[in-house]
Order: sequence, then structure tokens, then C-alpha cells
Amino acid sequence: MVNTLLRRSLSTLSSPLTQAQLAQLPVNRCHPLIDAVGTAFSQHRPLTLSPDAIWLVIEQGFAHHVGENAEALSSQYPTSRNRFVRHLGTMEDWQRIRARLEVIATFGLEWWVARLRAIVDEMIRTVGGSPDPRFWQAIYKPKQSYGIRVTGWIADLFPYLGEAPHRRRSHVFQYERLDWAIPVDSGVDTGPMWPEPGAEMGVEPKRFPSGLCSVPVQLNFPSGTDAGVDLVAGFIAVEQDPEDLALSPVISCSVAERAPEKPVLVL
Repeated sequence: MVNTLLRRSLSTLSSPLTQAQLAQLPVNRCHPLIDAVGTAFSQHRPLTLSPDAIWLVIEQGFAHHVGENAEALSSQYPTSRNRFVRHLGTMEDWQRIRARLEVIATFGLEWWVARLRAIVDEMIRTVGGSPDPRFWQAIYKPKQSYGIRVTGWIADLFPYLGEAPHRRRSHVFQYERLDWAIPVDSGVDTGPMWPEPGAEMGVEPKRFPSGLCSVPVQLNFPSGTDAGVDLVAGFIAVEQDPEDLALSPVISCSVAERAPEKPVLVL
């Protein structure tokens, strides 16, 4: 029921293409949540969002904050980490996410949580049967001419951009939102790179964090040999519903061969 309501709200963004046309369109590679939202937005597909996906993005954003501020937060984190537990699929799950935001705010993240409260509140209203079309229409790009940069509220789910050691606080939090869009003062100059005022305030899709984490694992075999692999988990792909081509980010894990220390040249 939760996913059905969210998909119904998002499928009203514009009229759909035919399934044959959609099946031929490519999907870009970036963070799978951004990938799913961006592709659904540009190709007029339904989009499925779950409490798992939203909460994992928030958890990862919190982890990035802890990583960037480990020394300052060292006295808080060990006593609070057991509060962050995910649950699946009901209205109560969305309400639990909303309640946990207040815990996250105590870690010096009020500047982020102030945006998250409004977003999760709208998701709760949608699940309760009262979606706001303006909210969902502004998920990715409130204005079609904003180009490739993400200016919608989905960017507010990511407090930090890039990967360590080059991770930085997202610049979108420098700007206040008005009716879910970043307002632009009149008279702002435009040019070849920014045809629409406000586009420079957005985020390039590839600048979002990958949504993955990995842990090195050393395998020891009975034969006496060993091998190093990586256990990779997080947002790992985008899933397409075979019936209506609805898109959703996939949370999973895999064992991957470790990258070689030196580049391998294949002739």
C-alpha cells in the first residue's frame, strides 16, 4: 500500500511513454536513488520509494557526518548508535523515521534535519492518502530547463557530496527553499553553462556519494592459499518492474574481487 501510493503520486508528473519506447532508453550510472529518480523523472516512469531506501540514505548521511566530525562527536556516538534500527513497510515505519530525525539533530545536524522534517512529513501525508502534487513534482528538478544538475528536494537527503577524503558538505544547504524550489532573484545573469537562473545551485548527479560501503575480507582456503575480496553493501543498482517499468533503488550486498594495486594493462 505504501509503495502504491508513492508510485501513484510520482506517476502523475507527466504523461508516460509507451513501454516499447521506455525499454530502449539507457539508464545513467550514479547513486542508485538519484539514478532511479532522475530516470523516472526524465522518462516519465513510475517511481517506487520505500522506508528502507529513505532511511538508508539518512543513515549513510549521518555516517558521513560522523566520519567528518569523529573527534567532536566521539563522546556522543557510542552511547547512541543502537537507536538506529530499520523496520519495513508500514505507516509506522515512516513515523519512526520521523521520530529518529530528532535524535540525529542532536549530533550537530540541525542544519540538515530542518530540511528532512518537511520531506518526511510530506511522505507521511502521501502514505496517509493526501499527497501534495507540488511536492512530488519538485523531487528532481522544479524547472525543466535546469539542465543536468539536480535542484529538487531529493538533493536535501544528502548532507555531504563526494567520497572520502574529498567529501564536503553539500552547497544546497546554503540556499533556502520556497515551495520546494530554490528561489532565484530576478536579474540573475545567464550564459552558455547556466541557461536558467538557479541551475548553478544544483548538484551534478555524479557528485552524490556512491551509496556503497565496503569491507576487505581475507579468505583462507584448505589448500593453504588465500585471496582478498571486498564485501560491498548499500545501494547497489536500480530495479525495473517488469510490468509497468516502475523504477526503484536496490539495497543489497555482494562479494567483489579486490581491485589490483597496480593497473592491469590488457593487450
